[in-house]
Amino acid sequence: MSPVPLPIADLDALLAIASNSPLDSSSLDTKPLTAPFQGTQSFESEQAPKVTVNLRGGVEISAFNSLDDKDPDGILMPPGLKDAFGSASPSVTLSADRAWLKYRIDGGLKASASKTLSEIGFDLAVETDASATFADYRVHQRSQPVREALVADLAGGPRSAMTLSHVEALAPGDAVSVQLGGTLKVSVELTWSDVFTGELAPLGAILKSNALVALRFDAGAKVTANVAVSDDFLVVFARVDDQTWKVGVHKADSRSVGAGLRAGLDVSFADPTSIDAVLNDVVAGVLGAPMNKIQSLLDTVTLPAAAAAQTAAVKALMLRLGLDPAASTIDDVRKQIAGIQSKVSGTIAEIVKSKISVAFSYEYQRTSSAVDLLQATLSRDRLRDLHAQLIRGNLQPALSAIVEGRQGISLVRYLNEKRVERTESWGFTLGIGKWLSIGGTDTRTIVPVVRRNVSGERQESYLGLRGYQGNWIGQTFKWSADFNAEMSGFARDPLVPQFAFGIHLLWQQTISRLSEDDADVLLDAAVLWGVMTQLEAADVRASLLEHVGRPCDATVQMTIADTDHKTTLRSVLSALASAPGIAAALGAAMPWRAGSIGRTHVATRRNLYAPLWQMYLDAPSMSPSLLAASANHAFAGGDFADLGHLELEFQTVRPFTFAGLAELNGDTPARAKGFRQALDTLRTAIDNSAPSQPTLGSVFRDLSAFWEQSHHVRAAGAYLLEAARTAQVLDEVKRTVTFAVDGKVLVLG
Repeated sequence: MSPVPLPIADLDALLAIASNSPLDSSSLDTKPLTAPFQGTQSFESEQAPKVTVNLRGGVEISAFNSLDDKDPDGILMPPGLKDAFGSASPSVTLSADRAWLKYRIDGGLKASASKTLSEIGFDLAVETDASATFADYRVHQRSQPVREALVADLAGGPRSAMTLSHVEALAPGDAVSVQLGGTLKVSVELTWSDVFTGELAPLGAILKSNALVALRFDAGAKVTANVAVSDDFLVVFARVDDQTWKVGVHKADSRSVGAGLRAGLDVSFADPTSIDAVLNDVVAGVLGAPMNKIQSLLDTVTLPAAAAAQTAAVKALMLRLGLDPAASTIDDVRKQIAGIQSKVSGTIAEIVKSKISVAFSYEYQRTSSAVDLLQATLSRDRLRDLHAQLIRGNLQPALSAIVEGRQGISLVRYLNEKRVERTESWGFTLGIGKWLSIGGTDTRTIVPVVRRNVSGERQESYLGLRGYQGNWIGQTFKWSADFNAEMSGFARDPLVPQFAFGIHLLWQQTISRLSEDDADVLLDAAVLWGVMTQLEAADVRASLLEHVGRPCDATVQMTIADTDHKTTLRSVLSALASAPGIAAALGAAMPWRAGSIGRTHVATRRNLYAPLWQMYLDAPSMSPSLLAASANHAFAGGDFADLGHLELEFQTVRPFTFAGLAELNGDTPARAKGFRQALDTLRTAIDNSAPSQPTLGSVFRDLSAFWEQSHHVRAAGAYLLEAARTAQVLDEVKRTVTFAVDGKVLVLG
C-alpha cells in the first residue's frame, strides 16, 4: 500500500514556524517541532496476518545536519562510533554531505479480521490498548530548504516499519523503526560440554553422595535453546543501496515492562528431543559407568541384605548411590538406579534452562541500548521472507537463516559477536572470549551499563571481567576473574544490597603435547579449587594419561554467586573472619612439583607454607634472601628438608619456591591485604546499604589488583573455597574441570 498523508491539524502553522533556511544551516534549532493531528489516521499492513495502526496525538519532527547531532533512539549515529568491543555499526550513519528529517509518531495497534494481537504473533506487554512508537528517517540534500523538504515528506505520508512495501520503498540512507513493549524471541546454540561446565551440582544431588560426576561428550555435540525476554525494543530497517537493506534490533533506552529481566526471561528447547542425544552419556557420568556394565554387574552378583561377601564393585556402587553397604540389598541398588534414571532427563532440562537464563541475562544486561542485539544485511528476497517475523520481535527465523547459510542474509553482529553460535560459555557468560578482549591489566575500573524505566529509575549492570596471560612454572597459562554485580530491578538511587553479586575464577592451559607432569599440574589445580579430592585426582589421572602426547585444552573454574533464592556469596563474605586466612591460601596455591608430597598434595602444601606466607605478610619488608633462609630453617631436620634446600636456590628456580614467588610478585602483602579489605568493604556496604558508587568501583579495583598474578588468582580461589566451607555453603559453589582431547570433552565436578 502507498503511504497515506498525515492529518496535520494546521499545516500552515507548522510551516510558519519551520525555518526556510537550507537544511545545512547552522542556525537550525535542534529542539524538535511538534504538530498535533486533526482526527485520526489508520493504515493496515499488507502481509497476512494483518495489523492495523491507528496514529495518535501528533508528529514530532527533528532535523539532523551535523555529525554531533544526537538521536535519542540511537538509529542515526555519527561515524567512527565505538563500543566496548570496537567499531560499532549504526543503522544509519550521519555524514557531512547529507541531512535528515525524522518523523516520530505514537500509534495504537489492533489485529485485523476480529483476531487478537497475540493470535497474529505479537506477544506484547499490553494486549488491550497496545501501542507502539514509529519513526521515519528521510535523507535530503543539504541545500534543500527546510519547508520544501517538510512539504514533500508530509505529502508522501508516514512510512511504517510494519508495512513491507514502505520498507522496500526506502531510499538509500532512509530508515524506519518501530518500538514495542513485549517479548523478544531469539535462539542460543551451545555445545553440551559448555552447558554442563559449572553446572554439575544438580546431577550430583541426585546421587545423594559426594561422588565425582564425570561426563563425556563429542566436542561438537550442540544444543539449541529458544529464549524469550520481556522488554521494550526497537526494530529498525534501513536501506543501504539498491540491492541491500539493514535490519537492527536493540533495547529501547527506557523500559516500561516488568520490574526485572530474569523474571521476564523464558528458556525452552528448540528441539524437545535434544536431551535424548546425551541422556545415556549423562546417566553413565552420574552412575560412574555405562548402564550396560552396571546391569551386567547386578545380574551376576547375588547379595542378601547385609551380607559380608559383597564384592568391592558393588560396595563402591552402593556408596556412590548414598546407600549403606551394611544394610542394603541388590534390590535397593536397582531401585536407586531406576530413580536416578527417571530424574536425569528432567535435571538436564533444568540445567540447560538455568545455564542459558543466567548467561543470556549477563550478555543482555551488559549490552547498551546504543548497540544492536542483532544486526544483519538483507537482500530483497530475504527481507520479504523475514519482515513479518522481525517486526514481531521474533529473531529466530533470521538467526536460523544465518546459521544455515542461506543466500541474501549476512550477520553483522549478534549479542556483541560476529557469529550466532557460542563457544566457551564459562562462568556467567554465553561466550567468554569477547569479554576477555576488553579486559586486561591496564585498568582496574568498572563502568555500569545503565538502563532507565519510564519513572526515571536506574538499573545498573557492571562488567568486571578481566583476563590475563602469563607464565606459571615455566609454562603459559591464561586465567580470568569476573566480579559480577547486577540489579534485577530499578531504583532511584541504587544501593549495594539491591545487587546480586558473584565471583567467577578460571584457570586454563592449551597444551600441544600432554605429558604426565602436565596432567599432574592440571589435576592439582582442580584439587586446589575443590573440584575433586586428592584421591579422586589419582583415579582421573589414569584415564588422562591415556592421551599423553596428544593436544589437550584444560580449564578449571569455580563460581560463587548469589541467585534469586540463595545468598551464597554473601554467606561467604560473612564467614571470612572465621575462615582460614589468606596466608593458608597462598601456601596451598604453591605450584605442584614432582618428588615430594610437600608439593604434590594441596593440604600438605597449605600446612607447610602457610606459616611462611603469614610471616611475609606480617613483615613485608623482608628480602627474598631472608625469606629463603627462614624457610630453610623452618624445614631443617624434618621430612621436608629438601624443600628448605630448594629455597636457598630460589634465584634459579623462582616459580617453584616461596622466596622466588615473593621476589617475582614483590607486592604480594599489599595486594593480599587489599583483596581481603575489598571483600570486607563489600560485606559492610551490603549491611549498611551503601550507594553503589563509588563503593563497587573501589571494591573491584582492589579485587582485580590481587588476581592479576597467576599465584594470586590460584590463592583467591582457595581462599574463597575455605570460606564457603566455613559458611557451610560449599555445595552451592560451582566447581568443574574440563579436558578437551582427541575430539572428546570430559567435564568433571
